[in-house]
Amino acid sequence: MRGNWLKAIEDHHFQYSGVCDIRDILDVGCSVGVSTRFLADRFPSAQVTVSFVHNVSDMSTVDNAKENVGFFLMIN
Repeated sequence: MRGNWLKAIEDHHFQYSGVCDIRDILDVGCSVGVSTRFLADRFPSAQVTVSFVHNVSDMSTVDNAKENVGFFLMIN
């Protein structure tokens, strides 16, 4: 399942931009960060930014050591 949505992101980006390189990804409403982890792994040259989490402790699934993951937190 995960591979399907990652491929869809890549195809959509190429269709509308004409380039294969994805440089910036904003993961909106990432919840516990599972999608963030998959995005960072699939697109290692992209800067993946997390824009919203419900609770900082929920981000345990994101590897904070990943160089291409940044945080812009809005905490409830």
